[in-house]
Amino acid sequence: MNTVEDIQKLVGPALSESMDEWRAPLEITRGVYLLRMPMPFRLDHINLYILEDTQGWTLVDCGLNNAESMAVWNEVFARFLGDKPVTRIIVTHLHPDHIGLADWLQCKTKAPIYITSPEWELATALFELPTSDPARLSLHYQRLGLMGDRLQKIIKQASSFRTLIKKLPAKVNILNDREVLSIGGRRWQIFIGRGHSPANACLWDESERVLIAGDHILPSITPNINLLTVGPSNPLDDYIKSLKEFRGVPCDLILPAHGSPTPRYRERIDELLGHHATHLDCLHAACTEERTASDCVPFLFDSELPDHQFYFAIGESAAHLTYLAQYGRLKRTGDIPWKFVQP
Repeated sequence: MNTVEDIQKLVGPALSESMDEWRAPLEITRGVYLLRMPMPFRLDHINLYILEDTQGWTLVDCGLNNAESMAVWNEVFARFLGDKPVTRIIVTHLHPDHIGLADWLQCKTKAPIYITSPEWELATALFELPTSDPARLSLHYQRLGLMGDRLQKIIKQASSFRTLIKKLPAKVNILNDREVLSIGGRRWQIFIGRGHSPANACLWDESERVLIAGDHILPSITPNINLLTVGPSNPLDDYIKSLKEFRGVPCDLILPAHGSPTPRYRERIDELLGHHATHLDCLHAACTEERTASDCVPFLFDSELPDHQFYFAIGESAAHLTYLAQYGRLKRTGDIPWKFVQP
């Protein structure tokens, strides 16, 4: 494996250049290539990983379902993969930048798609929700304290999963916790990360102490922990417990879905735990009087947020308040809206 210094020398210049020009996937460690895919958001990229095997390639994550991502993949197929086929596609979790092109890639390669069962179930539920039960979306965000025009805008944002994905794969194979995949002479074990999504599939190579982490542990930003209309009822509790479990993994190198690979593993987990502890204390102190999740957004984030950022902010506010209520630090009252106050 390249030393950390080697990786940092390679990654820094290679990943900071403009993404307007084709760049070949970068070998980070033996047989593991990082493909940086552009995204048209404030978070302007996703790292996809391509794992070399004797008979073919394994893809880890897919990118957004848009023309720009398809164009990058077409370059990869034409100029990088050579004559070896794609034999497996792993989707770490359900978010659109990870699963968006799964169906397109499967149609192009005929390779099987692998995803954990909770991720697939929630992806299907979110895809169908705007048509199957639109009232449920409205009720959820009314409970979080929204009404009027802001409510309608956030419902529209929460309904965008279907439009961003466009089409889910017709068939998937299920990945299980601790399952071992043999790829390129390496044993990659599936570790499940919970909280940011129900069951993010991380790939752990114990022999070289490398973790492909998806969005579970990110080096410079905090994964959004969002209380959704459907899905886990206390995602922040899931995330905190999961981070503490992961802290015992003897990892020397994180390969994240956003940002640059880093050896800062336990340090970063401690920073993430500290971040959420600070947010929990902040909201506990704010709730000397009854407050909704919407009321609490300005205590955690800028008060003037565009709708797409407010959608993530109110979900994160609600996740922290729900956690505090579960552990008795706040009391939840009412139904529409939910209100939180110190007991």
